[in-house]
Amino acid sequence: YFYAKSKKEIVVSKIVYLHGSGRKTIMHTKNGQTEFYRKLSDCAEEKCFSSFLDIHKSFLVNPAYIERVEGKYINGIGFMDDIQRPNFII
Repeated sequence: YFYAKSKKEIVVSKIVYLHGSGRKTIMHTKNGQTEFYRKLSDCAEEKCFSSFLDIHKSFLVNPAYIERVEGKYINGIGFMDDIQRPNFII
């Protein structure tokens, strides 16, 4: 479980990806999104996100939601569109 600032309990396996923007992180789930003030790099250090893939300096992706990887793009359930993955190595 992960607790956002709102003290809302979120099951980590339901998180599709995290998107960092400065000091803010946006957590995307299948049911919507939650925004909170915490750097993505700080989230990445949390044990509960250890299985997430650091595919870009602004994205941590739950591998359970990845459908396919093609070249420089990663497609998955709930992803905005395609996310470029310069740091992801197959």
